[in-house]
Amino acid sequence: MKNRSEFARDAVSRIALVSFLVVSMPACDGDEGMVGKPSGGNASDAGGTTPPASSDGVDEATLARCPQSSTLIETTEWMSCLAGKRISGVEPFNNAPCELRIGSDGVFEYLRGGAVAIAVPERSRWRSATGTYQNAATSGSSSRIFLAGVAPDLEAVDGAPRVTSVDLSFFSLASMEDTIEVKYLDAALVRQTYNCKVNAL
Repeated sequence: MKNRSEFARDAVSRIALVSFLVVSMPACDGDEGMVGKPSGGNASDAGGTTPPASSDGVDEATLARCPQSSTLIETTEWMSCLAGKRISGVEPFNNAPCELRIGSDGVFEYLRGGAVAIAVPERSRWRSATGTYQNAATSGSSSRIFLAGVAPDLEAVDGAPRVTSVDLSFFSLASMEDTIEVKYLDAALVRQTYNCKVNAL
């Protein structure tokens, strides 16, 4: 289980990354570095693997409706603005379809190849949790950095895996990939991670 010092260290690393990106982000008036990213190299150009847009998918409009925060803050409340949404992509090492479904009251489901691989139960079953959140749009452009993470403290069930953290990283920069990271302890209590490279938002 990720303790508070480990979660704080992860948050500091994310702050350092964001600070670097903000400093190095060009002020763009054209299409480069904007939301939607250039079409070259995305999943839809590689055989049409990007699923069609749906009302429950996360896109730039969804992120814009979530509360704005120019700095990375500690909170677990960010999940409410994405409740009922799903985010799809492919896993980087096997190109298998992956998806994160965000339910109400803190429920998460991570799917691999259309089947649920691991899930987080509703918040009433969490013992505690820590979380971080940043949703910063660059003034005068449609550039955005969206970082959100939660580390639920779930009761151990003998022989069953359990999620230790869920992290979302979305950048409207052509040089950065949007990702989902689900860390968990497997049945043998070995730390594992699911990585999902998100289709263009």
